Amino acid sequence: MSKNRRKRRDSKSGRAPLRRLANKMKQQGGFSNMTALYEPIGEVKMSEVIEILIQPYMAGLDTLNAYRNLVGVAVLAWNATLLPPNAQEEADTALGNLSLTPEGKENVRAFMRELMARKMVLFPDLNRFIVGYEVTEVRDGWHLSIASTLASE
Repeated sequence: MSKNRRKRRDSKSGRAPLRRLANKMKQQGGFSNMTALYEPIGEVKMSEVIEILIQPYMAGLDTLNAYRNLVGVAVLAWNATLLPPNAQEEADTALGNLSLTPEGKENVRAFMRELMARKMVLFPDLNRFIVGYEVTEVRDGWHLSIASTLASE
């Protein structure tokens, strides 16, 4: 298939951002031998899942950077729920490295715990790790692309 034809098809289906994310991840290393799957049959779209997770916190977000930050914390919280309890504590401790005031750090920790609890209520059996994400600005708002592992049997 010609490159131009693929580009048109990708832009119509919304796959162009996913291809960009896959290429970016391959360039960063660690994924060079893997094949990217786009919307595999029988799998939920993780971008939609994360959007559901963060939906109550979207009110008042007015910048791309604010949305990016919200998605970033949600991804950290999501992946932390998939770790054993001792590793979850380490992830919580790692938040201490943020350059925030002590009160700011505690607010981020509390928010992350809230998102973790929300994930466990809404998606208790969805155990796909998020390995990358990209937030871009589009004509009518923002677009979220997520790369994740496939569900384990």
